[in-house]
Parts: sequence; C-alpha cells; structure tokens
Amino acid sequence: MKNITKFQDIFGDSVRVKILEFYLEADKVSFPVEAAIEDKEIGKSQAYEIIKDFLDKKLLIKDIVYNRKQFYKLNPRNSIIKSIRSAFKRILISS
Repeated sequence: MKNITKFQDIFGDSVRVKILEFYLEADKVSFPVEAAIEDKEIGKSQAYEIIKDFLDKKLLIKDIVYNRKQFYKLNPRNSIIKSIRSAFKRILISS
C-alpha cells in the first residue's frame, strides 16, 4: 500500500501535489528536480513538465547551479505560495 501523507490526502495524490509538497518540506532550501524525483518516486519527464509550469506561474524560482544541475525553491514573494505554506504548516500541526 502506498504511503499517503496528510497533505496528499487533502489535496490529492498527484505528481503535481507531490512536487509541491517536496518543496514545501524543503521550506527555504533549494533542490534540483532530481531530488524531488527520487524522494517522491515520480517520473522524470512529468516532473520536468510540472517544474516548468511552476516556473511559468512563478510558484518556483531558479536558485543556484551546482555541478551542472539547476536548483529550485519556492518563490517566497508569491502570494499563492505564502497561502499554501501557511496551510501546509497547519496541516502538519494538526496531524
């Protein structure tokens, strides 16, 4: 049986939610897409499509490049991210 987090139970068990959850768990630390792929056991091509969409919507921002890998983090200035981060913290507290 799959492990479903409380966040996924509320918002859905989709790749999009898993990637968002990965970066919410990382908080203000940046990670490459490959880290999310490995941690959340998701497909590479779909993960890159979602990252591109999150960048287009300004939910994620590019951070550093290290060892030829682009690192990303949540956009702290985005009002949607602020709201989602607040909800995520409340979900963690309630579980």
